[in-house]
Amino acid sequence: MNIRRISNRVLLVSFLALSGVVYGEGEQQCQPEVVVFFGNGVWNDVENANLSKIVLQKRLEKHIIGTNLEGMITYKLAYNPSNGYLEDLLETFEQDLQTNYSLFWNYLAEWDIMPDFLQDKILTIAKEVDAAVVSANPSVQEHIALYNTYLSEGKMIVLVAHSQGNLYGNIAYLGIDPQYIDGFGMVSVANPDSYVAGGGPYTTINEDFIINSILSALPPNLDNFFGPLNWGDIWGGHNFIKSYMAPGHKAEAKILNDVVSMVNELIPSNTEAVEIVLRIIFSRWSAVILVQHL
Repeated sequence: MNIRRISNRVLLVSFLALSGVVYGEGEQQCQPEVVVFFGNGVWNDVENANLSKIVLQKRLEKHIIGTNLEGMITYKLAYNPSNGYLEDLLETFEQDLQTNYSLFWNYLAEWDIMPDFLQDKILTIAKEVDAAVVSANPSVQEHIALYNTYLSEGKMIVLVAHSQGNLYGNIAYLGIDPQYIDGFGMVSVANPDSYVAGGGPYTTINEDFIINSILSALPPNLDNFFGPLNWGDIWGGHNFIKSYMAPGHKAEAKILNDVVSMVNELIPSNTEAVEIVLRIIFSRWSAVILVQHL
């Protein structure tokens, strides 16, 4: 009799240990997937924007080797269409003029001494974009629909936004379904705006002449190079690949770490949480039934 009880107890312990292992494995497999989007700025065609996404993907995949995120991330492009230099310039002017006419012209007046190529680039950066203008943009509406679809499936989303992509991202954030908002986060790079939606981290290097020329933009928070700018970047230290993802420099490391930290802070949708709770309940329920039959 005692031997039988001991055998049953051993069986119970073995079952609980096994169920714990199975649940652990299942939980790992059921970890919500992460979708990292790259949001480009103006003057990028699809090919250039996709190249930036690929660079981000390769660097981040290398960065997370051996961590719980390895194999859990997929990468997408939140493309903001570029219609050419002139049309992008006019679009930016329109956005600025609709939001703050006087600030726009005061801003222009301060840059008379800049070289033409830098001044022209600076003039195209949107500042204080009217939410109604951007939200009416079909691209933003497409992004919002895509984000909500992934979030409703229990996935988590991190948007890595560069330059004017931050303006689109800040507005898109307002369109995220409230029940999924905890699963969406932004990592800002070279942000011309004065905030990051959701309070996410940002990186603006001291050498970025473009963003640092905008008085109300978030201040620079990183010294990335020894000199005033990366001379391989003709756009004044602003280019995503050449300046912000320059291998071995501080900005690259900060951006990658910010993405990982953001993922760890996000919370998946209720659907995913319910599935995990049901697994726990089933595991405990199975153990109780086994005990009753001992």
